[in-house]
This record gives sequence, structure tokens and C-alpha cells, in this order.
Amino acid sequence: MSHRTGPTLRGILLAAAVTGGTLLAPAGPALAQDDISIQLTCEIRPNHLRTTRAEILARSQTWINEGVPYSQNNCYRNVHGEYRADCSGFVSMAWGVRYSYTTFILENVSHEIPRADLQPGDALNDWDSHVALFVRWADAAKTMPVVREQAGPDGSRTVERTWTAAQAAQYVPIRYDHLVEAAPPTDAADPMYHQIRNADTTWTGFQPMSGYDTDAPADAKDVAVATAPDGSAHTVIIGADDVVYHQIRNADTTWTGFQPLSGNGTTTPAKGKRVAVTAGPDGSAQVVIIGWDDKVYHQTRTPDGNWTGFQPVNGMDTTLPAAGKDVAIDTLPDGSAHLVIVGADDVAYHRVRTGVDWTPFRALAGNGTTTPAKAKRVAVTGMADGRVQVVIVGWDDKVYHQIRNADTTWTGFQPVNGMDTTTPAAGKDVAIDAHPDGSAQLLIVGGDDGIYHRVRNADTSWTGFRPVAGIGTTLAKGSQVSLSADDDGNAQIVVVGH
Repeated sequence: MSHRTGPTLRGILLAAAVTGGTLLAPAGPALAQDDISIQLTCEIRPNHLRTTRAEILARSQTWINEGVPYSQNNCYRNVHGEYRADCSGFVSMAWGVRYSYTTFILENVSHEIPRADLQPGDALNDWDSHVALFVRWADAAKTMPVVREQAGPDGSRTVERTWTAAQAAQYVPIRYDHLVEAAPPTDAADPMYHQIRNADTTWTGFQPMSGYDTDAPADAKDVAVATAPDGSAHTVIIGADDVVYHQIRNADTTWTGFQPLSGNGTTTPAKGKRVAVTAGPDGSAQVVIIGWDDKVYHQTRTPDGNWTGFQPVNGMDTTLPAAGKDVAIDTLPDGSAHLVIVGADDVAYHRVRTGVDWTPFRALAGNGTTTPAKAKRVAVTGMADGRVQVVIVGWDDKVYHQIRNADTTWTGFQPVNGMDTTTPAAGKDVAIDAHPDGSAQLLIVGGDDGIYHRVRNADTSWTGFRPVAGIGTTLAKGSQVSLSADDDGNAQIVVVGH
């Protein structure tokens, strides 16, 4: 989840350049010109592009065909958008990054890979010097890469050339985070189950849940559950048909039955990819989804049972709808709600809703770095004392946890150790919820698809992870988990099983 950063002095110089200082002057003419000090941004798009290797090579070829002249001071526009006409602007264009990155920050949308794993559309980057797009190897020993690059001096045209082994050895192989290696996988619909973890730590055992307009067990793609002050619980799912459904488990343990929720500005059922729900102290409930269009939508169920209707949630520093990949929300006793999402750029973002007003989204910093945390799954819970706990599955598939204090400061993400080991736990999905006494229950889908549970005690100590039993097995397996901690010490669990 952490990212490599440059030396402190380089960071100081970069900051001076960004604020208009003159400590960093443009490098002189050379084959590889330093572009990290460039302030020219050109066009900014809403999202990074998800793209294939073939598409990356096709976009890069257009600059070669059009003979784009190198410049750190000019933008170049063609059918693939407008980007700065230097080395990292070229790679940004080829990858489909939302604006012209520099060599220094390309690591925010990429990750390092083994040199032997370089494939067409990857890149070779020297963060304080130059970057080029990898095309293929020129030799069987895989030491001399064929690259496409936008290299100085000014006026030089985009080229494809072969580097020497010595030159290539100075560069770090990186891969675009939003690369689509094959057709994007679709979430499978699997049976959904519910059970109670009692306050005495015993479990009632999983039972299959019925679907919409049927008593038969049904499948779901994502699930969420939240307990209301009166002991009832709201369950919201993404059904096998991608429709968003809601039902209530009454305090007497009966169920109302699932009903579809209408989409934004329509009576047609909403379709979604991810879902979250929270119950407020006034008897209201809030539902947030990642819609079928990848946008984030929010609505409220008022205490009288009426729905306000889904409305798009704006993104960070923009009035445009936010795009996302996962979502979590929870309400504090004061009625404020904390929303955490995984954005389209895979960064974890947080904001607060008080009444009908929202604070702006802000990126959460990664483990041991000020660089934004990249995540695959998120979970959040509010505490009675005004603190908030956030748990994520990081970009490295490890589980991380942190606290937002009541004064709005953050403790910073720290890895959560796995079962019977001090090694960080690997995970595929996470859920967390806190009891009024300050303890919190954590549920994850582990790297082995097993469902594991542990408790964070009020004194901040953790119990060990323990497997949650399935139906007729000692370890339940699944793909999605949700958890709601009741005021009486019980907890309700809803999962998508295997």
C-alpha cells in the first residue's frame, strides 16, 4: 500500500517548483530530460482510463505517426486527449491517465514489477529523469528493450528505438494500475446467508436467506446490514440480477421480504455493483451504492419508511458525480455519517455527512507515507465517543486499520496481523462495526476465501482471528461479508457464501 518516495531534498525542491519557486530549473537538452518540475497540466479528465495493452500501443503509435515534437512547455491534442508533450505526458496519454503526470508521480497510478515480467504497454521509469513505454525485448537475454519515448531536446519527434542493456538497467519497470489484462471479471452471484453472534460469543449458525418474492434461498453479489436502535436491522443487497434490494429484519426476528429500490430519477429498479447501509439514531437509514454506471449514489429512508430517492454524490473538488469501486458508510450517535469509498483511481477517500451537508472528499494516506492509500475494499464504523475506525484491503491485498479521532486527526493505517501469526493478514473483503462499549467486531474474507472473525476490545487490544463455521463445515467460505454490532452485544452477519 505504501509507495516509494524520493529524497527529502528532492521533495523540498519539488514543493518550491510547484509554488512558483526557481530552485528547479528545466534540465538542459539531453536524450532524457527531467520533467518532474513541470507545472503545465493540460487537460484534466474525470477518471483514469481502464485499458488493454493493445489500446496502449495503439495510442502511443498515434504520436509516432503524427511526429509530435518534444516540449515541456506545450500541450499536444489528438483524438486521445490533450497531454503535455514530454516523456511522462506521452506515457500518461498512452496509458489514459486523467491528466499529464510527471515521472515523479507516475508511481501513484502504477506499481513496480519484476524486470523479467515486462510486457507491451508497461513502462521503464527513472523518477527524477525519464520514462519510456516498453514494447518488446530486442534480445533473447531480455536486457535490451525496444521502447517508445518522447525524449528531448526540444523539437525531437516521438520515436521507437532500442536501448542498451546499460541504459535499461537504470530504470524501474512499472505497470499501470488500471490495466485490463483480459475481459473485466464480473462478480458471481452466490447464496447469501445470515446468522447472529451472541453477546456470550456463541454463534447461531448460518441460515440461507430468501430472495425477492420467494421463500426459496436466493443469490446475491454484495450484501450490507445495519441495526437500528429499536433492534430491527436493515439488509440491502445487490441481487443476482444486479438490482438493489432492501428488507428489514424486525426485532421479533421476522423478515419483511426484499423489495427493489428505484433508481436515480426513475421508478425502474436501481442496478448496482456495491452497496452499504447505515441506521441512524432517529430511526432513519442511509443507503449508498456504486451504481451500474460506476457512480456513487446516496439516499435516505426516513423514520416513517419513505425513501428520498438515489442522488449522485459529487467527487473530490468537483461538482461532477464521484466514480467508485467500493463503498462503506456508518452513522455516529450524533447523527453524522462517515462515508468511505474506493475511487475510480483505487484511492481510499473519506467524507462526513451532517444533516444534509457533506464535507469534501479527502484522500486517506497510506501506511507509513503521505501518498494516498490504494485499496480494493473498505469498511467503516462510528464509535460512541466520536471516533471512527476504518479498515481496508490494500492494493497489496493486506488488511489495514486506523482510527479517526474525535478531533479529526488520523492515527494512520497499520497492518492487521493474520490468524496465529504476526504476519499481516491477507484479505478480499472486510466489515467492521462497533458496540457502545467501545469494542468492535471485524470480519474478513481471507486470502483463502475463508471467513474469519476477531474483536478489537475497548482497551484497543485484539483477540485472535478465528474461522467462522459454515453449514456442515468448520470454515465458511465466501466472497462478501457484512456485519452489524447491536447495542445488546449481539452482532448480525450477512455474507455471500461459496
